[in-house]
Amino acid sequence: MSRKKSFGFMWVPIGLVLICFVSGIALLWLGIDRKAELDARIKGYTQAEGYFADVEIYNVDKDGKVTYTLLYSFEADGKEYTARTDFGTEAVPDIGYANTVYYDPDEPANNVVGEVRGPEMTIAMGIFFILGSSVFIFIGLSVWGLFDKCSFNMTDIFIGFVVLIMGMGGIYIITEGFSLRVLFMLAGPFGIIPVLFMLMGVHLICRGVFHKNQKGRKQ
Repeated sequence: MSRKKSFGFMWVPIGLVLICFVSGIALLWLGIDRKAELDARIKGYTQAEGYFADVEIYNVDKDGKVTYTLLYSFEADGKEYTARTDFGTEAVPDIGYANTVYYDPDEPANNVVGEVRGPEMTIAMGIFFILGSSVFIFIGLSVWGLFDKCSFNMTDIFIGFVVLIMGMGGIYIITEGFSLRVLFMLAGPFGIIPVLFMLMGVHLICRGVFHKNQKGRKQ
């Protein structure tokens, strides 16, 4: 009777892990879809350097918390235009902070501020949910002995892969790319953290490949 009960309780964490995994896939798909829409929107647009100039109130919630729309000024064909972010934020940069602006060369008033983090953050959340739930799935499969006969150390390889993706994702979120120069320019000395994650991930993957699984050896 107790075994049946314990087996029944196992379905609760298994269900939560599966929900997290499916939610991660849904978020990843949504983020990629939104990113594709944004890329299509700025297709054919001209890139210019915009400079932070002012803010407008985006929203005030019931607790009085204020978020702002950021305004950037840029030049096109010798005239000055204003670009607005399409999201609200509490983080207000210093006056003159540079950011990329994409604008329609035929109508510069149609523009998009380059630092649009919505799709990237949704993609990052999806990857986080997938990787987090995958860790528990991997642990469960390991406990059931699925990898016992494998000649490689799958634990090191899997954890290394997760840590490597976390490091790469951190760099991409901070820099909107994979430029180490931009990383350290924006994050300062803290930029070393995602780099260390990547190096640790590569180390674990190599260790898992070249240091054979002890259970596999014995068998």
